[in-house]
Amino acid sequence: MQQTNEKAWMRHRGKWFEIANPLYGLNAPDAENRRQSLQGEYRRRWWTVGPTFLYPDYSGILLYTYAYEGRRNLPAYMIWIYAMGQDIAVYAREFPDLLDVLNSFTSLVLIGIFVDIYRRGQEVEW
Repeated sequence: MQQTNEKAWMRHRGKWFEIANPLYGLNAPDAENRRQSLQGEYRRRWWTVGPTFLYPDYSGILLYTYAYEGRRNLPAYMIWIYAMGQDIAVYAREFPDLLDVLNSFTSLVLIGIFVDIYRRGQEVEW
């Protein structure tokens, strides 16, 4: 999965900065999914904001967090936002920045969960 945006957003000490996307042009030709394409740069940490069990057609917002394990001077965390079929990566320089980003998206994720529950409830015949 190649990142096609040259620029990305990074949160640091309460402010947003536009940065050169660390994953721009990174392409693992044999990668079948996002996780495989990020090997060597960012590794998944099991901090996911969203439902713990996903239905195959879940349409809400999901956030996945990754920690940088390389040797370059890159932001320490990447937050992968998956919403409405779009994949967007934003970055956090330090751990408090990560918590700040996750906090700002939590209400949107909860709304997505409730909308999905409501929609599924409407499909059930009583």
